[in-house]
Amino acid sequence: MKTDLHSLMNLKPTPHRQEGAVLIVALVLLVVLTMLGVSAVESTKLETRMAASTREYNRAFQVAEASLLQALEKYFDNLDSIEFSELSLSLILTDNKGKILGKAYVKITKSATHSYTREDGENIRYYHYFIESTGFSQDDTKIALKVKLVEGMKIKGPAPNNVLIEEDLSASTASSSGGGSGGLGLE
Repeated sequence: MKTDLHSLMNLKPTPHRQEGAVLIVALVLLVVLTMLGVSAVESTKLETRMAASTREYNRAFQVAEASLLQALEKYFDNLDSIEFSELSLSLILTDNKGKILGKAYVKITKSATHSYTREDGENIRYYHYFIESTGFSQDDTKIALKVKLVEGMKIKGPAPNNVLIEEDLSASTASSSGGGSGGLGLE
């Protein structure tokens, strides 16, 4: 007894014209899945670059902020005389192992001096300064991200009769430039 395989499985025989269609459909699906995979890899690369850029910007901002504070400590604490018009310094920020985290340049410029006499007859002089701190995210400043912080400050200083008056450090303005927002305000 001879039985036909198609009749046992209740399958209809495939017409001869459709025998290669399965291969073509499989290849088209393979191409579509490959394109989806390549697209996913490209978007992952873009997200990684964006995260690295954000990290470098944050590092540059922190270097600029830290150098601003170091400049305040170095030049305005324990001052004998605050009669200067401009000071500049270059700082390299390192971690506790000595690895360089970034580089900064700080420029302190005296913008104005205001003197007046109070009602009690005391002579007072205020010195107004602009402090610019530029932080770089790496030691190599040509490829590093750059953040510039601008700080305003006024100091109560020696009166016109050369009597030293207690210093009052306060920030009057804080802003950021160089591709970001935010600033450092000292109270």
